[in-house]
Amino acid sequence: ANNVVALGRSESVENMSDDVLYQKGSFVYVNGWEPPEDARPAFTGLASIDSIKCLTSGERTYKIALEGNKYIVDVPEAMLTRPTEAELSSAPRRMQAAWRKWKEKEEFPQKLRRMLNILKKMRWNEALDKMILSQVLSGEGMCINKLASKLFDVVHEEISEEALYALVQKKSILNPYDRADWCPLSTSLLRTLLRHLTLCSLSEDNKLSQSKLSENLLKSALEASEIIRKVNENGQMDKGIFVLAFKKNGTLEPYVVTVETKASTSMVDGVQTPVKDIVKEGKGIHVEWYIIRQVVAIVDSVASLVHWMAPSSEDTANGQIKDGQTKGPSYSLQRLCDVVGVESSTVHHFLFSQREGLKTK
Repeated sequence: ANNVVALGRSESVENMSDDVLYQKGSFVYVNGWEPPEDARPAFTGLASIDSIKCLTSGERTYKIALEGNKYIVDVPEAMLTRPTEAELSSAPRRMQAAWRKWKEKEEFPQKLRRMLNILKKMRWNEALDKMILSQVLSGEGMCINKLASKLFDVVHEEISEEALYALVQKKSILNPYDRADWCPLSTSLLRTLLRHLTLCSLSEDNKLSQSKLSENLLKSALEASEIIRKVNENGQMDKGIFVLAFKKNGTLEPYVVTVETKASTSMVDGVQTPVKDIVKEGKGIHVEWYIIRQVVAIVDSVASLVHWMAPSSEDTANGQIKDGQTKGPSYSLQRLCDVVGVESSTVHHFLFSQREGLKTK
């Protein structure tokens, strides 16, 4: 998958050393080991294992680290035991502190340590992409396979996180899901678009997946725009108005953006009006303001994450590019403006001003 979290197939773990009595880094008590052909006296005391050597006979010897960066080598396993409380109490304080730190880690259940090692060896099996995609697309978008559903949720969460991070880094969108900046309709729209982005990432056919993604982006934008117009047409008493309401931090009263009473329809003339006051003041929802700022801005920002491919000459020859249709990428801001019914020049001016303003923050 494209930029997908690494999980799935694991490598063999048959060589894990669960049968080793003492692991590298373990603390041991050396019981009077006198190295052969060494003038030093026999050593007895607390030490740690620096490395392990496996002999052809199957036996193991150990390189032991002592205090003060000193070592003794080729210590037989038979000369080592796990330290008792009495033996620990007689060890230097620094060795005791190091032992306690090691002991905390050593007390993790063996099963947990083994699980962590397995996770480190895991790799994504790309065959899962096709399985997840086919399951998600069947049954009207609902996963009918529990494994596919769980894997899709993980992949979707990872891709969504990366996408939102990229948008914030690019200063295309700041504070996603903040109720002071985005109404419930726009946050719901963003979640829908991120899901379509995940499905596109799982597809093996980039051209086909981009065409489908473009179709879904435009369709989602149209549906959101129709909701805005429907709320405005139904009047302000309709409960649906709350999908367009904002809520500032620290305040309880939701508000919407309405048109000035002077009959101005300019998108810059919207005013913040508490929901409870809009009927009394006779103001209408600022449809253009909502469509441009809460729909077009979201859709075009998500679309900017995709490197759109232009149709090939084969697409034109096969009739996939209709007469009069732009022979450019399947998505464009102009097409989005045409679908939602707003002037592209107004949108260009707003998006340029908005994004330049965000870059200065």
